[in-house]
Amino acid sequence: MALNFKTAWDAVNRGSSSTLTNGNLTAAVPNYSGNVRATISKFTGKWYLEYKVITAGMGIFGICNANAPMNSSFSGTNNARLYYVNGVKYPENKAYGASISNGDIISILIDLDNGLLEFWRNGVSQGVSHTDILSMGTIYATVTSGTGGGSATSLATIEANFGSTAFAYSMPSGYLPYAWENIEKFLIVSDENFMSYSPSVISNATLVPKMTSNTSPTGTVEASNVWGTNYPWRAFDGISGSSGVWMASVASLPTWISYEFLNATEVTSYAIKSSTATRQPKNWTFEGYLDGQWIVLDKRDDVTDWVNGTKKTFSISESGSYKKYRLNVLLVNGDSSYLEIDEIEMYGVIDNGRIKYLSSASENDFISQGLDKSTQINLEETLKNKEYVSNNPTVFGSGKVYKQLVDPIKTPIKSILIS
Repeated sequence: MALNFKTAWDAVNRGSSSTLTNGNLTAAVPNYSGNVRATISKFTGKWYLEYKVITAGMGIFGICNANAPMNSSFSGTNNARLYYVNGVKYPENKAYGASISNGDIISILIDLDNGLLEFWRNGVSQGVSHTDILSMGTIYATVTSGTGGGSATSLATIEANFGSTAFAYSMPSGYLPYAWENIEKFLIVSDENFMSYSPSVISNATLVPKMTSNTSPTGTVEASNVWGTNYPWRAFDGISGSSGVWMASVASLPTWISYEFLNATEVTSYAIKSSTATRQPKNWTFEGYLDGQWIVLDKRDDVTDWVNGTKKTFSISESGSYKKYRLNVLLVNGDSSYLEIDEIEMYGVIDNGRIKYLSSASENDFISQGLDKSTQINLEETLKNKEYVSNNPTVFGSGKVYKQLVDPIKTPIKSILIS
């Protein structure tokens, strides 16, 4: 066994409203649409980890299994065993321990040999909370929320320590850091060069923020026309139903709607959620804007099997990186007056794939850079990044220091460039 230094909050299997920072060790969870879980799971053994509570909010801390949804509440189900900030344990919803405040360190002791779960608050045991965790099967460390809304007072921000750095409190005898695991890793060898590979990570949530106007919170929504108050941004507002649709007249086709990101973004698939089936697109193109022209990325014809309130997802075979995308509707699915779209979502690359060249192949290289046996290598993927990992760094000399006095009143400083 060895420490898996990549253990963190899972950036892929998480709720859409959560935000991860600090190498994915810090999770901001505003509501139970933003649940998070660890990248590695446990099914046997005794494990210890700590949460530093930056903001307690309405946070709920503990463990869940693979059946726990990341975009909805699971605190009251048998898929989790939890400790709420008000001192209550779940799913029983019964008094358990002390209330949790900002700055507290919550230790989680997971005993999968005996089926026990225990929490500490600032090094003081709150007692065994649950004795039945073996019934959950494989489990993950998790953070969820006690609210479906979201405000400054409900936001829970947690920094996890899975064991890659020193714990605030000593682990009890017989426990191991949560980050320890049986690691069976491999490297790629080509012409005596050792290499590792990281596939592209594709978002499971739309890349477009929930829009509240055509320009807020970020980006710009435009459309060729709009009917009434069913504004274009309503196709990106995350609200389902008649109060959150974009409608346009189809008196003159094609009719289009676009979203412009702040920066060039690669979209690999998109989804359309229908409202009224007969008012959905039947023939259309999905396009990216580059150098003054629209480039067709995907073309669909005779799509007629729409169902009210359902979402269809479409893949883009030849994706690229564009700031602006649009759905260009050529024909509507039966209605002669209106086009009506509930939601448009865009999914894409949040981390580009890369090949890593290693200077050696030591045990630490296999642990820190090796591929899991379950890794699937896409031989058709175009890798846009190349990295070189060296275990023999060169020590720089003392360097030189240059000084130049500048009077900012006489010579206003607009920028400084060091090369």
